[in-house]
Amino acid sequence: MEERTIKLADVATFDADALQRLRRYLIGLRIFSLKGKTMVSIESIAEQQGVDASAVFSDLQQAGAGDGVRAIFDVNPLIHHLEEVLGFFRVDEACIVGCGRLANAIITNQLFLKCGIKLVAAFDVKPTLINNELLGVKVIEMDRFGSMVQRMHVVMGIIATPSEQVEAVAQHMIDSGIRIIWNFSVKPFYVPEGIAYRQSLLTDDLQEAYTDLVNQYQAISPIMS
Repeated sequence: MEERTIKLADVATFDADALQRLRRYLIGLRIFSLKGKTMVSIESIAEQQGVDASAVFSDLQQAGAGDGVRAIFDVNPLIHHLEEVLGFFRVDEACIVGCGRLANAIITNQLFLKCGIKLVAAFDVKPTLINNELLGVKVIEMDRFGSMVQRMHVVMGIIATPSEQVEAVAQHMIDSGIRIIWNFSVKPFYVPEGIAYRQSLLTDDLQEAYTDLVNQYQAISPIMS
């Protein structure tokens, strides 16, 4: 049976408890994904969330993810579907600012790779780095940042710049609509309410850091307010 793709307007038909459960399912599915799980059953979701399997079955069917029969799902497609239903932009896609040695160390880090983040745009101010590639993504000029991330609906930005550039880059990200900032510079900075933020070192547990960023973002998403 062909699945129905639910429209975002349909979210208004969900009661508050069902919306909250769907949000929790999404967080739990991302944890499953980070642990390498590719398939998940309704029973597994129910056990993880401490709810009855019939509630999960009903919620997923109402969200357009189930067909009234299916009991096992592919994890990542289900994540993407629930993100669309709940009004979240993709949190497994990111842009990066700073494309030098630190950026290369980040994108080749095994724990970072296990997060499953797709790099969709890369920016720098150094002429020697422009038009180079980072994970197959062409590095472009920083003055195109705002237009690019808005057109691509990117919400996650990774900072891999020298410390003296961090605050300006972070502000540019916020002004351009970035709502998740993952800072790999050693310099921290203040972020306003409504921005998910994490500062990490390459020696940190990057999977745990990414999960925290996703949880922060989902907590501040307006669809859940």
